[in-house]
Amino acid sequence: PKRIICIRHGESIGNVQADAYATIPDNAMPLTEQGRLEAREAGAKLRDIVLPGESVFFFVSPYCRTLQTLEGLKEGGDFNDSNLHWTMEDTNIREQEFGNFQDPVQIQKDMHTRSAFGRFWYRFNNGESGADVYGRVTLFLGTLYRWMDNCNRRKFDNYVVVAHGLTIRLLLMRYFRWSIEDFEKVWNPHNCALWVLEREQTCGEYQLVNPQDVKYGDTGPLPDWLCRSSTDRSDASPQLGLLERIATSSNL
Repeated sequence: PKRIICIRHGESIGNVQADAYATIPDNAMPLTEQGRLEAREAGAKLRDIVLPGESVFFFVSPYCRTLQTLEGLKEGGDFNDSNLHWTMEDTNIREQEFGNFQDPVQIQKDMHTRSAFGRFWYRFNNGESGADVYGRVTLFLGTLYRWMDNCNRRKFDNYVVVAHGLTIRLLLMRYFRWSIEDFEKVWNPHNCALWVLEREQTCGEYQLVNPQDVKYGDTGPLPDWLCRSSTDRSDASPQLGLLERIATSSNL
């Protein structure tokens, strides 16, 4: 495929009303009206990237807010041709689990503890750590690769992943082989932000082409060397290398 495009969901009720998670399951959290508008606007931006006649395969998290975002993307970009535009839900790109209904006071304490313990490693009570989600996105990449490489399946020009902020960051961490330190410096994409990976003709790998839209630490956009795949980056990060070996041997 020419491109892999990651899109975060639009603004949800949980983004503007943190205590909503105490009564609304995370998987059922809907978009706000602003979020629906953002999704339609993102669809128009996606249409500017996808050329006329190009095919698109949408992978989407099965959460309410991501499914509603996909609806807005299709509406805003007119991606409703069943011959060109396919969709598949994948639970492996769902949001990090924070432990069922979330008590606002307790979750604030957990967030503080996570900052001290390490954002990648901290596991929420009855929930997941970033490392757990990393394992899931490794599984998802296996699914994506099989769709891309299987000669018995239809080929698509574009693969669009509609998911969640942390999930998208971990997906890029896995593909570009970021260190844990670098991952923790990358900020979440804004609601309905598009992170676009395009295929390099010379080597066949993908490069992030809009690093200016990715905030890195306090210094600004994502450095160029983190926008490309590096075969030796895991060697510079023993922890990441170990995670990759475990995930690859057990899941792929």
